Amino acid sequence: MKIKLFKRLKKTLGEHDAVNEFIELIVRDFKGTYSVDGLEKDFLEKKSLEHNIYITSFDSDLLFRKIRLNYIVSVHQCLEMFLREINDEAKDLGMYKWNYRTEDKSWLICVVENIFSDINIVDFHDLISVCEYYRHVRNVAVHDFYDDADKEFKKIDKYISKLRSRYPNLNAPNKIQDIGFDDFILFSRAAKEIAQSIINHFRYDPNKILNNNDFVKFKKFKNNPDRLKKAIKLALVSKYDLDTNTLSKSINKIYDDIMAR
Repeated sequence: MKIKLFKRLKKTLGEHDAVNEFIELIVRDFKGTYSVDGLEKDFLEKKSLEHNIYITSFDSDLLFRKIRLNYIVSVHQCLEMFLREINDEAKDLGMYKWNYRTEDKSWLICVVENIFSDINIVDFHDLISVCEYYRHVRNVAVHDFYDDADKEFKKIDKYISKLRSRYPNLNAPNKIQDIGFDDFILFSRAAKEIAQSIINHFRYDPNKILNNNDFVKFKKFKNNPDRLKKAIKLALVSKYDLDTNTLSKSINKIYDDIMAR
């Protein structure tokens, strides 16, 4: 299931990435056209009439800034959905004593602290800082107040050299008033890398898998132990991405439970 959650994140992020890249292409082409034309407001009014779309604002700086903030909103939406889903999966089926999220913690911090036990041991603090900053940027974009975005941006300072090394071709992160297309790219890549690290570290609990699934249907194979174990293995492999040791323990535990019935 955890692999399905990660694949869904990559799929939805990929779709949002494609849409945002298309919009950015249009924005840059549009800006290039009216900058050559010389008269921005006149050009926008002309296009407004041409396509019969009423424009309430001709402030292009405001429009383009809002568009790029919306790029951040789209990535945050995908990442938070993944974090909420992996939170439920790990809480219900993971090998963890789960600490529930409190109002002062983001979903990202909650999930990382629980799955890694100690957040200080992870090697992607720079990516966490990036995602936490863009989460606050998202709050500004959606709720139109400055939240703690500036404070979060300052926290990234100590990771700048590491981020430059990771993503040498990106001109990001930027302050909230200067959010650009590279910020969207940085956020999207950081989200995927963090999600991959979470998935890699995630471990299922065989007891919880046993208690949360109906394996009684395989009782019909009790007289054929090999067939029974193959059926159990197929059911587990198709639903969970288990390491070899956990898979073996789960098969044996479920097998013993069925044989005891």
